Amino acid sequence: MTPIHDPLPRLGIRRRDVIATFGSRSLYEDCVRAGWLRPLVRRGRLTLFDASDVEKVWMRIKKGEVPPHGET
Repeated sequence: MTPIHDPLPRLGIRRRDVIATFGSRSLYEDCVRAGWLRPLVRRGRLTLFDASDVEKVWMRIKKGEVPPHGET
């Protein structure tokens, strides 16, 4: 039996998965509000972000950068 491989890496990440990755809904909302993250697809209840953009934002947070909190 041949192993099953995922043909393509996951390119789009759903909103709920970005929130889970960041560990906080408010941190996610602050990143979007600050323009650090922009959705690629916004259709009905589906919002997708580019996986590499999510990783770049996480690296900024990891280095100590924090998006402005609250309304701008």
